[in-house]
Amino acid sequence: MDYLMNTLTIFDTNNFKMKKYLIAVFICTFIIGLKAQTINCSSFCVTEIAIDTLNDELDVTIVNGDTNNVNYPIVIVTDLAGDTIANINQLFYFFAHLAGDTVVHSISTTLTSLSGTFNGTVYITDALFNTTCFFAVPMTCSLVGVNEMVSNASLNVYPNPSADEINVQLSGFNAGNSFLVSVYDITGRELNHYQSTTSLITIKKENLDAGIYFVRVAYEGKYYSKKIIFN
Repeated sequence: MDYLMNTLTIFDTNNFKMKKYLIAVFICTFIIGLKAQTINCSSFCVTEIAIDTLNDELDVTIVNGDTNNVNYPIVIVTDLAGDTIANINQLFYFFAHLAGDTVVHSISTTLTSLSGTFNGTVYITDALFNTTCFFAVPMTCSLVGVNEMVSNASLNVYPNPSADEINVQLSGFNAGNSFLVSVYDITGRELNHYQSTTSLITIKKENLDAGIYFVRVAYEGKYYSKKIIFN
């Protein structure tokens, strides 16, 4: 409990400054009746690490092939020397990395560029149950359970941040199919959903407040998520 209270750091969606909220009432209500769970680390795979120089972020793509969610996931990246080069403040950015989802974790980084293949270690922690998995990257996803969840499709959102609209593009999309896009706030509440029969859909700010949201794309039985920001 003390660990969770110390790590519950989220964005202030009005000015994007980090603040800590001691949301004891919410946490106590939420954890009543929950049983401790263990992440099955062998069912996870880090499939890609890329740098977003526009937002000074590292995009870490992780497949969750487990049957458990990762609650308030904290993703940290270290280099071969063991120095933390991404998410130094150990923040979580959304409510859960859901079972079966491929999520692009966009975390702040001190790197300014990536040349070639990144070598280091990726850590993912369930902040609710204080369990951690770590993976040396690059890694090979050899388990059948993970391979079934890796797809040629990938998710791209742009411009991000944006003041009025953000495009959601699914590369590897097959003509004649469709995909579902859902928009969530940072607590996991679904705000809007859309269906597209083309590889590109535009999400307009409209009645959304300035702040952080998450898009979750469902396509061919797989799920892809990424953080978006409206300012």
